[in-house]
Amino acid sequence: MAAIPSTFKAYEYQHFGDFLEQIKFNPAAEQKPVQPNEVKIKIFSASLNPIDYKIGLYASMILSTMASPEHPYRVGHDLSGKVVEVGSDVKD
Repeated sequence: MAAIPSTFKAYEYQHFGDFLEQIKFNPAAEQKPVQPNEVKIKIFSASLNPIDYKIGLYASMILSTMASPEHPYRVGHDLSGKVVEVGSDVKD
């Protein structure tokens, strides 16, 4: 199996607000190590869900943390792909 790259492409909010003003393309988002209760997925296709743009508008009312350059909120949670790495606590 090929090595997992250290970066990936992502659309993300670094600050919440109007979707068209705040969403930015990051061609080199950093891969984080898989945590014990997580899986890493190689994404083949992703799409925007209405919640992706609504998060920008209403995040301050529904999220406990806000997006920042250090901790961006990434969009595209509707996806298809293949599991390529599994955390140590993942059972099924």
